[in-house]
Parts: sequence; structure tokens; C-alpha cells
Amino acid sequence: MEDVSPPTAAASSASSSSHLSPPTITKSTDRSTSPHAASHSYSAELPRPPRITIPPPVPTSFPAAPLAPAKPTYTDVGDSLLLTIAHALVYYEWKYESRRSAQAILPNLHLGPLPSARNSAYLMENGITQTIAIRNYKTAGVLKLNSEIDPTWPVERLVVDVGKTFNDMLQAFREVKTHIDDHFFKRNPQLAEGRAQLSHTLATLPGPIKEGKTLLYCESGNERSAACAVAYVMRTFEVGTISAVQYVQSRRFCIGFSEEVKGLLVTYEGILRAQRECLGPEELQIIRQEMAVMRGQGARKRGSDEVYESDNEGGRDGVAPFNGSQGDVEMDM
Repeated sequence: MEDVSPPTAAASSASSSSHLSPPTITKSTDRSTSPHAASHSYSAELPRPPRITIPPPVPTSFPAAPLAPAKPTYTDVGDSLLLTIAHALVYYEWKYESRRSAQAILPNLHLGPLPSARNSAYLMENGITQTIAIRNYKTAGVLKLNSEIDPTWPVERLVVDVGKTFNDMLQAFREVKTHIDDHFFKRNPQLAEGRAQLSHTLATLPGPIKEGKTLLYCESGNERSAACAVAYVMRTFEVGTISAVQYVQSRRFCIGFSEEVKGLLVTYEGILRAQRECLGPEELQIIRQEMAVMRGQGARKRGSDEVYESDNEGGRDGVAPFNGSQGDVEMDM
């Protein structure tokens, strides 16, 4: 029988060290080849939202034609109506000096700087009977926009003071749309039946209107008033931010928005889209028809904001809209 002797301590130590020895780590000084190499340079700035890029408008020579998509959407119809209006308005070549004057954005809306509001000849020639100054609340006591307008041409003069908060701008958007629409139909009562479908009314006017137009302006006509004009186009024609900005810029090329204002308009677009989706096309059409009937009977005018806000309560006044089948619970108003 073969004699098997136990391994010696030296042999066991050598075998253990061969299996338990740690791998050799080679340190590389070249960080470009490391899988954890930084893709961007280090910055101590706070995180910011991505930039919103709005391409400039592209002029086209194609004649206006109504679009007929397989499944029409608000955006398709709105873009088609804006295209029709753009071809109906007077086209002119933009020059650097044009920034000092106002331009027609829609048949019922002009946009320009403060000097254009002082030009009574321009107001009279274009049938502008209302001016709305979009003023920064910080300069309300210093900059008297209304008092600087030439009073020789009688116009209704309004001022909307805005702040920097989101709610302040939303309120300004609502006020501007209400003032523009109310004045337009007050001076053009023959078009009152078309208020429920204002976008179609503006796109199918039989001819140029003589009065009832609004001049929207601020100091430069490129910032606050331009943002309100874009919001008006978005709300009236139910189009997105990019389409509305491109359209307004095609009429007044010098407008420019900061990233904060563009972000505000994108957020406003989401609010409008959510309101439309909650109502639905059929319900929205019924509400518009009811509004037209009420105005025809001389009832109190309900603005579109009231219609949208009424949907937040599910058709209930002062009660919780989602309370199950146990009955509504009254809320403290």
C-alpha cells in the first residue's frame, strides 16, 4: 500500500497564495479612454430646462387652400385658417425700419411699439378703435402709456399691468382675449353670430372691417405685447406654440422671446390642450352653440374662460366634482 504523506506547510502556503492572490490593477493616466470619462465640462451652475428652439417662419408662394386631413384635429384646422388669413392680409417686405411701426397680425388685431399708438393717422387709416398697453407693473407709476396717446382719434384705451409670475401672465392672456373679442363684436354687431366660431369668422370675412380693431403694444412691441398676441392666436385658432410664434413672427419679424417666455407659452399650450381634451370636440361645439344662442337672446355674455373653468367643477356649483355615488359634499366657498 502506497504511503501518502500529508502536504507540508510550505506547499499548502504556496497553493493558497496562488489561488487567493488579488488581480493586478493597472492604473491608467489617460482619462479619455476611461468608460467613466466626462462627456461635458464640469459646471457649478444650477440645472436648467432645455432650450426651446423655434425655427423662423418660411415664406411660401403657394395659394391658400383648406386642408382636409383624414382625421381633422384642432391644429390642422387652425393652421389652415391661419394660412387663409395670411394670404388675405397685405404682404409687405420687411425692413429694419419696420420695427418702429405696427403690423396687422389678424383682421382684428395689430401689434406694434409705443410710437405706433401715438400715430393717430395710422389708427384712423386702419380702423383701430381700441388700444391695449401691456405694461410692466414696476413701471406703472412712471410710464404713462395711456396719457401719451394722441387723443385726436377717439379710441378706447386700456392698460394691462403684468408681473413676472406665471399666474400674472395667464391672467393677462385672458384679459387681452376678452377685451379684443368684446370690442370687435361690439363694433361689428352684424358678425355677432360668428363669435362661437371666431377663427372661422376671421378667416371668412366678406371684406375688410372698418372699425373694431385692436392695437396691442408695449414699449418695443417685441416682448410682452408679442407674447400676448401669440397667446391670443393659440387660444383663438387652437394651434401650438411653434405655429403661433411662427405666424406672428411672419407678420412682425422682429419679435423675440426669452427662454422663460417661451417656456411660459409652452405651458400655456398644455393648459389649453388639457381643457380641450376634457371637454371633447362634441361638448365644445355644443357649448359654443349655446353661447351663441345666449348672446342672440341678450343674455349675459359668458367668456370662453368661464366655460373652461365651469368644467373644472363637473357642471356642479360649489360641490366636490368626484365624490362617488354617496351624493355631493358641499364645499366652503
